[in-house]
Amino acid sequence: MADIDGTIDVDCDADFKPDMPSVSGMVALGQRLKRRLTTDTGRWPFWDPDDGFDLLALLLSKASPGWIVDQVQIQCMKDEQVEAAIATITPTGANSYQLRVAIVAADGPYELTMDINTATQELVTRIKEAT
Repeated sequence: MADIDGTIDVDCDADFKPDMPSVSGMVALGQRLKRRLTTDTGRWPFWDPDDGFDLLALLLSKASPGWIVDQVQIQCMKDEQVEAAIATITPTGANSYQLRVAIVAADGPYELTMDINTATQELVTRIKEAT
């Protein structure tokens, strides 16, 4: 397993940037996991056709929280620097949820949190751009 502090990746939290800046360490791992959880399955067919799990596509689905949690954990465990992943979904208001993923990485535990309301705004933006 590679040392987390020595890990370097392209900074792409919101989107890829023209100057292709890099991030390292836990930031790189966090961005890699976020990218994995917001990318359509099969988006990179030559790299890993089973990679990716687009949480945004589930916003209007009838998928059970238990199934979503299982899929998130499976995707996170595909990263070679993740030793364990535990996901939970918590209601935070009317039609509002928070997905929390606790990760045990090579250098210890940390937490990744995604606000489903933010994901909804991103989905609406994608739909508007597509039409």
